[in-house]
Amino acid sequence: MHVDRAIEGFEFRTPHEIEELVAGTPFGESPVVPVSSVTGQGLETLKTELARLAELHETPPEPD
Repeated sequence: MHVDRAIEGFEFRTPHEIEELVAGTPFGESPVVPVSSVTGQGLETLKTELARLAELHETPPEPD
């Protein structure tokens, strides 16, 4: 996937480059989901992944 616009120095070309950058950090096991802000490509995958992660980290409501 092509990067539409990014802050200078953060124009990654592949998910693998991002995975290498975050390896050994708290984000090292996080999924990389490429998304295009111009075409919308990848948005459905991002929504699905965010919902999956939210379910994994769901906390029970606090008692009244």
